[in-house]
Parts: sequence; structure tokens; C-alpha cells
Amino acid sequence: MKTSSKMVMLVVAFTLNLDFSLLASEMTHEFKNPAFSRNGYSSHVLSINQLEVQRKQGVIDDLKSAAAAAERAEKNKTVNKFIANVESRIYMLTFLNNWLTICLVQVVIAKQRLVLQVVLLQ
Repeated sequence: MKTSSKMVMLVVAFTLNLDFSLLASEMTHEFKNPAFSRNGYSSHVLSINQLEVQRKQGVIDDLKSAAAAAERAEKNKTVNKFIANVESRIYMLTFLNNWLTICLVQVVIAKQRLVLQVVLLQ
């Protein structure tokens, strides 16, 4: 019993010497989310809006890139390369045919002029 009473007196003496302001403080709680605390709410809403816009733009960009990749894959097929090659050869032959026709007409006209000049000089 003597040790317990000494212990009680020691605890009482210790608690009386403590500063009570260190033992207790006012309890405050602040929300970290600005949607609840309203501190910085406008920037919070703007950042959410910006994220939504970026996600939508990302989806649009992904769809565009997928469509472009599909178009490139279609153009790179062997059949399409062959068709493009044949078309370019046909266009070249058409161009050469027209060019040669024009050149022949010009040669014929030049020849007729020479004949006329020779006839006129005689």
C-alpha cells in the first residue's frame, strides 16, 4: 500500500507541474478536397473541366490516328500498289501519245511551210 500511495502522489505532482496548454489544443478539421472546403474551388472546377476536355480531345485524336493508320494500311496493300503503278503507266502513255501527236503535227506543219517556201521561191 505504501508503494501505491507513493505512486499516486508522484503522478499527482507530475501532472500539477505540466503546462495545461501543452496537453490540449483546439480540434479543427479541414477538408483537403476543394469541392468540400470551397478554398480554391474555382481552380478545382477548372482543372476538372480541363481534364474532361483533354480526355475528349485524346479520344478524338486516337480515332483520327486509327483512321489514318487504316488508310495507310489500305494504300500499302499489294493490290493497291499494283493499281497505282498501272494507272501511272497509263497516264504516262496517254501523255506521251498526246505529246507525240502534237510534235508530229508541228513537224507536218513545218514541212508544209518549207514546201510552200520552196514553191514560192521558184
